[in-house]
Amino acid sequence: MYKKLISAVIFLSALTSFGAANWTQEFYGDVPPIKIKEPLGVMVGSLKPDNPVITISIQDVGLYTGHICPGVAAGFKATTLALEALYGKDIPVRGKIKIAANAPSDLLDVVSYITGARAFYGRDEVNHNDIIIDRTLGEKPGIVVMVFKRKDTGKMVKVIFNKNRLFNSKMMKKMKQLKKKIMEGKGTEKEKVRMRKDLQKKVKQILFNLPKGVITVEGIKDYKFPEAK
Repeated sequence: MYKKLISAVIFLSALTSFGAANWTQEFYGDVPPIKIKEPLGVMVGSLKPDNPVITISIQDVGLYTGHICPGVAAGFKATTLALEALYGKDIPVRGKIKIAANAPSDLLDVVSYITGARAFYGRDEVNHNDIIIDRTLGEKPGIVVMVFKRKDTGKMVKVIFNKNRLFNSKMMKKMKQLKKKIMEGKGTEKEKVRMRKDLQKKVKQILFNLPKGVITVEGIKDYKFPEAK
């Protein structure tokens, strides 16, 4: 019994020693992960040919970005909704998704990490220049516009994240002022706690109870991706 207990402890320690972080929110573990096929993993021998699927959680994205804020949560949620619209019940495929965005953003960082699409670099035969910045998609404060395209079928969806539906102007102004104060080392402990609490409340809202109009997804047919420069 004792040996079994020791073995279990060692096994659990091994699981938590890779890709671990001291996350503060238990609800992160309740967020449905994203599954995506990775053909390149099969080609190089790191994934089994009969199961070339990787599972990406919100915690995995947090390890990549170093944090889980409303922007990161919105990127994860937007990617989830876009892939569902493009693939339905099928599992998406890395290297087969092209993205255009109206501007660089933390949402786009998350999208790139999950889909494998890259801007300016990447493997020529897989994902080279699969992210394009297209300012003609519109430039308005608080609005992120992204177009996701399946390279195999040509099917496209437009995703719009409207931060203004998540934070009103008064709240946004107060948050910016408080963030600046804290980053300059002038924030009180009470202010730091309040900011953490307020931001994580928004993270949870995005992931589990998305307010209407914050993220919209619609199918499109007439968009033409600009040529990479």
